[in-house]
Amino acid sequence: MADKRVCLITGAHKGMGLEAARQLGKKGLHVIPSARDSEQSEAAVARLKSDGVSAEPLTIDTTNEVSVRTAARAVHERHGKLDVLINNAGVSLEFDTGITPETLGIEQIRATYETNVFGTFRMIQAFTPLLADGDGPRIVNIASTMGSLAALSDPESPYYEMNVPAYNSSKSAVNGLTVAYAKALKSKGISVTSICPGWVRTDIGTKNAFKSVEEGVMITVQVATMDNPPSGAFVDIDGPVPW
Repeated sequence: MADKRVCLITGAHKGMGLEAARQLGKKGLHVIPSARDSEQSEAAVARLKSDGVSAEPLTIDTTNEVSVRTAARAVHERHGKLDVLINNAGVSLEFDTGITPETLGIEQIRATYETNVFGTFRMIQAFTPLLADGDGPRIVNIASTMGSLAALSDPESPYYEMNVPAYNSSKSAVNGLTVAYAKALKSKGISVTSICPGWVRTDIGTKNAFKSVEEGVMITVQVATMDNPPSGAFVDIDGPVPW
């Protein structure tokens, strides 16, 4: 394992997180598919190992500072470094719930930001020291074109009618973190990239989405493994996405 690059993925017990772990493991990375529940993480690792992937479990509740810091210490003790951090954990409390911009409550906004924004922030802060010792270290933030102000404000855009303020603005905030930390961590050699997987058939994307999970993680895997990833950028599988 000493020669393997180490990749930590949050919210990776199912969906795109688990599939990204599988594909990255197949490419030779040692993957850590974390989840809030230890049994979920262990079950994910069992599935990955049955598929020939090098993996280990880790419990992380990204909404909890103590949990995140404890996880960082565990990775430090096991590996002494981290090469790839994929901030995949995310929630949406507005899709298929009947909540509208007019009925949206502050509690839904807080809960959405707690995972999507503050969770991403906690992970970056806690794992930066380990990434600084990594090989080609990088942070991949799962954003969304639904957080693109250009797309949301363009009546010709297919995203224009997707008016879910808590989720959309949380992904805009994730893009803000990407820009800020790409600049802040440049001197440490750590790249930070936002990616949009597209509309994917997951719990959040629903069964109506036009992309499979396998298709959705293509851009995640690409940025996680490519030479010189585009730091401070927002991209999907077709190239740059407007902010």
